[in-house]
Amino acid sequence: GWGCRCSVVQVRKSKYPPTDHEEAMARGKSALEVDKKGMFRFNAGMEQKTMPDYNPYTIKRCKDCDMNNGNMKLVFVPENELCAACKLVRTLANADAKQIKKQAKPLQGTVITNNEFPFPVNISKRTLQEWTNQPYKFYHEKNLMLLDIKNVFAKAKYLGTADNHKGIPHLIQSHIFEIEVRGEKALIIVREYDWHEYTLHSLSEGGELYKHIKKKE
Repeated sequence: GWGCRCSVVQVRKSKYPPTDHEEAMARGKSALEVDKKGMFRFNAGMEQKTMPDYNPYTIKRCKDCDMNNGNMKLVFVPENELCAACKLVRTLANADAKQIKKQAKPLQGTVITNNEFPFPVNISKRTLQEWTNQPYKFYHEKNLMLLDIKNVFAKAKYLGTADNHKGIPHLIQSHIFEIEVRGEKALIIVREYDWHEYTLHSLSEGGELYKHIKKKE
């Protein structure tokens, strides 16, 4: 594991005065001296990654690797077995998405329906891109599902809506449907736009999204 342990103790403000700012900063700097991988300097929100490229499960070379920076098309020579495996996995994932997207192209411009939802849902070019490109625990199964999306969506359970908390232009809200992938719950996201269109967007593992769902009345 990460070997990280944290604890918080609530105390009375009147009994324990705040630590001096300079002292607190000095303590933090001292603690980070042993943080060779930069784990505690990492900001997941700013970096848009769940963990830094260099972590206990990778090697230092991953920090400035072209593949991690999105430059998969550049010539990349693996330095060791881990690099070679990483390149192979990424290549296979990209090939899988590309192949499924090609097979699913006839779906573009069609609609799917669900008896619990009163509106037809469009499948657009962006649907194919988002669905196949989004990361997911069961990546291959998620992409294959797109080829049978009509039946999958028809059997999905409509849970309710989620507000546009990210402020996406023209998006009114998202409609959330629940399915199972390999025995685990997953959420299909349908976006409702202000031009009165409902479009299939992507598949999510759920997680935090469950907290934002407003149950249907």
